[in-house]
Amino acid sequence: MSQSYENYDNCESCGNMFEKLCLLESKDKNYYCMDCFKRKFTKDKYSEKPRKMAMFFKNNRFIPNPEHHVEKIVPKKSTSVLSMKKSCSTMSLSKRPLQCPHGVCSRFVSITTLSSHFKYEHPMIQQSNSPLDNRMSMSFTPTEIRYDLTTCLRVITITDLDLNNIIPNNSKYDFNFPKELDSSIPVFFLLARRIPAYHIKNPDENIHDILESYEDDEKKLDFFKAGDKIILWIACNIPGAKLSYTIAASTISNDIRLKYYGPLLSISNHSPAELCKTANCLIISHWHCYKFIGGGARDVPVDVVIHED
Repeated sequence: MSQSYENYDNCESCGNMFEKLCLLESKDKNYYCMDCFKRKFTKDKYSEKPRKMAMFFKNNRFIPNPEHHVEKIVPKKSTSVLSMKKSCSTMSLSKRPLQCPHGVCSRFVSITTLSSHFKYEHPMIQQSNSPLDNRMSMSFTPTEIRYDLTTCLRVITITDLDLNNIIPNNSKYDFNFPKELDSSIPVFFLLARRIPAYHIKNPDENIHDILESYEDDEKKLDFFKAGDKIILWIACNIPGAKLSYTIAASTISNDIRLKYYGPLLSISNHSPAELCKTANCLIISHWHCYKFIGGGARDVPVDVVIHED
């Protein structure tokens, strides 16, 4: 037991002398100083830390080392429109949307689903399968080609086409196509459009303003005004494909025949009026159209051949 000396007494643990008023009594009637009592009975976790940890808090600053109390913030990935535009050049081309080339349809579909889109959404448009350098015969009705819409006449798939041979080596696009779809991804479209003469001279003019100068009777629009033309061209869903094509239109008796040979075009990078102005397509004048249809709604025979460069 602690020895009593009037108003002072010894701590049972450390043995130092303290005033009785400063000592704490335990359940077993022993007296301890405040520090020893905390260490023995309360087991204060801070009292057990090494001295070097206590020195950590001895500083004149209110928060000595604030960096130890701040959580590291991981920046979130940016999803802004600007960052998406910057990543477009490295985006996989197989995931990029394309607008359907058929004028009455304004849907956006991916490159890998264009063929299925036409199969189920535009079943009236025929689809053809053919190897390279093979002549495909088809026909179209000139009076059904409209001024303000591009019409898809035929969807063509090349059966023996190798993607490695038609994609440029310096292509900026990332062609991550599934292997099982390689043979059906390149799709070719035979497109047609009627171009007013005024639109050829002013390709930036609004087509609706041009049509106001024509007769209001829709039946009269089925016939050509002097200078109007119908253009035919073939476009592919893969930009920069190293392919070319030949397209020819003729009368049934084949006494008049028009032919064009040139590089394959992409779907969305060319304006029909600009194609006609630069002659990068088959151009059928109003005179040839009258000769082809023979004064009536007769179909015009068309031959198409796709070549590998």
